[in-house]
Amino acid sequence: MVRALAASVVLLGSLTLASSPSWSQDVNPQSLVGDWNGKWTITSAQGGDSSAEYVLQIERVEGNKVFGRGDFAWKGPNPFKLEGTLEGNRLKFGATELEIADDRMQGRSTKNNAKISLVKTKCPDSASLIGEWGGEAKYSSEGGYRATYFMTITQALCDTVWGTWEFSYERSSKGPFKGHIEGNQLTYGQVTLEIRDNQMIGGFPSWKVSMTKRK
Repeated sequence: MVRALAASVVLLGSLTLASSPSWSQDVNPQSLVGDWNGKWTITSAQGGDSSAEYVLQIERVEGNKVFGRGDFAWKGPNPFKLEGTLEGNRLKFGATELEIADDRMQGRSTKNNAKISLVKTKCPDSASLIGEWGGEAKYSSEGGYRATYFMTITQALCDTVWGTWEFSYERSSKGPFKGHIEGNQLTYGQVTLEIRDNQMIGGFPSWKVSMTKRK
């Protein structure tokens, strides 16, 4: 019984080690090429945390030089040019230093003491959604009312978009929104829309929405 228990503990430990990222090992420079998506977090003087989207798009690596683009959300996207240096398993650019293990990066920016955590992933083509969308909203009951629905997407960052919406039936209601893309669906608030090339179809409680992208 004791031997079996000890063997189980050893096996469990080996499985845990096997599934943990190898933070201390050098990385293949070309494995960095691609999209890295995650969060950056700042802790305020009062102890509260504020988090938002953070993205790196690494386009090429030449020797130990890393080139690409980055973006982080703070009252909208804040794009920047990435020119960094790879030293062992550490990527350094500007005031930021990130440690790399397998498909993960983590580290900090000394500029604002922000903690950064990223995972290698494939970002959706959210930039293609930028523009004006227009169509109608139909009340779902039989013989339902019809209204106009407009949406303008002004900014995009990986799986997040920002813009404004407007719903008009007898009177107009409008406001800003921050939406998230998962697969071929865009959601914001109570609105869920399926993206079909230059069309979006979906709606919100009791209303069905159909829109086309304007040229």
